[in-house]
Amino acid sequence: MHDDATATTELPLIALPDRIFFPGVEEIVALPGEIASRVEPHDPTVVLAWEVLGDEVAAETLPTPGPSGGRLASHACIGTLLSVRTNRSTWPGRVRCTRRVRLLDARPFADRSVFQATVQLLDDVVRAADMQVVPDLRAGLIESVEAIASKIAGADDLLKDLARAEVSLGTLCDILAFTLPLSATDKFALLAEVRVVERAAFLKRKLEAAAGDPRFHGELRGRFPA
Repeated sequence: MHDDATATTELPLIALPDRIFFPGVEEIVALPGEIASRVEPHDPTVVLAWEVLGDEVAAETLPTPGPSGGRLASHACIGTLLSVRTNRSTWPGRVRCTRRVRLLDARPFADRSVFQATVQLLDDVVRAADMQVVPDLRAGLIESVEAIASKIAGADDLLKDLARAEVSLGTLCDILAFTLPLSATDKFALLAEVRVVERAAFLKRKLEAAAGDPRFHGELRGRFPA
């Protein structure tokens, strides 16, 4: 796979305080009325991750400055859902893959809670020589999560999900990068990295450092099951 430097497309973005949303879903399960009124139920599913806010299910990228004067992220990661369920006690779908996008520009639409963005689709880069190290990197990432599990509330459930996940190493990195309490700087660096082996190695180093840091603790930002 390669970085397609020419393909661009238009995607609707919904920006709320501290979040930017790629709102396309196969079915609207539960979103604030102001958002749901602007979302077409049959749009292609392009969501990065989610969290449950009371009885509302929201799709999101990463925490970012709010729409009033804040900057949008330079990159984002979008995922594709296989299906959507209406059981609000669980995530309403299963993630098939993730894709990187570079935000070329974002323009306010109507009011400042909705943006339209031109994005460049970026393919994950996996060289032939990289395939030899992918299995070890994948196993190492899971071991690194196990090493910090006691410091993170809910990590045991995440590990069970990952053990059952049949996703690529790149997607696994994206799941971990979103759910684990890494710094915003590290999260954005992982978003911008199209080379899968380098992304996995960077994330593994960060998790190993966190395991040895007595100050490291936190909780998951919700689950992103595969």
